[in-house]
Amino acid sequence: MILTSGCRSTSSGTAYERHFSAPIWSAAAAEPFEHSPERELLYGIGGLTLLGAPFDSDISGDGAEDHVLTAGKTLPGDALAILLGGAALGYGGWEWGHAGDSRNFEIAAEGLAATEAAVLALKFATQRRRPQGGNHDSFPSGHTAFAFAGATLLARAIEDDTQSRLGYWLYVPALYVGIDRIEAGKHFFTDVGFGALLGIFVADWVHAAHRADAGDGRPVIFDERKPGVAFTVQPYADEESRGLSLGWSF
Repeated sequence: MILTSGCRSTSSGTAYERHFSAPIWSAAAAEPFEHSPERELLYGIGGLTLLGAPFDSDISGDGAEDHVLTAGKTLPGDALAILLGGAALGYGGWEWGHAGDSRNFEIAAEGLAATEAAVLALKFATQRRRPQGGNHDSFPSGHTAFAFAGATLLARAIEDDTQSRLGYWLYVPALYVGIDRIEAGKHFFTDVGFGALLGIFVADWVHAAHRADAGDGRPVIFDERKPGVAFTVQPYADEESRGLSLGWSF
């Protein structure tokens, strides 16, 4: 058996090397503010978070007492957050197994990992105490960030594949996760607002670094002409031997 491999390039270097390209990541950073509806959500949630910041404790306290939209239990919100992130990975994994296209799985995995890394770094840096006391890891809300990142990644994958924006309805259960964190007394209003902003921005940034919309001349990590990691098996024969050749490209 002969093993062969190949790599693809949009500008220079392998796909792995382009993950560390500063021009690619800097060019992609503006995409969340240019693509709809992420743009409207970033400005809208950002504005509401700023307006509500002076009343942070009051909003959070009232929510924890009244339980207007949720029962104040963390289990439903926790399950939804995990489900949204898992759905983004599952969608990409299904495409990888079904069509040999690993791109959406890679984007989802990297997007969720980057979101979690950003959340942990900010928690460590801010050391904000939770509304009901206890741990100093309130800012930002990791559950909210993860839920909005999962919703963004899955919605972008669906849009890329079908040109449909129905996937953006996934922001509704992501919003429930944020409200649940406030009404359960786990986070302040601003923790949740910033968590949503962080999840949307990081996920869309990672997506934009990997893939560009039609007509967008930005450098990206993926060559859209080839589907991620692809495997091929074909027979070969020469003067000395014959058998199967296993190849892969990325």
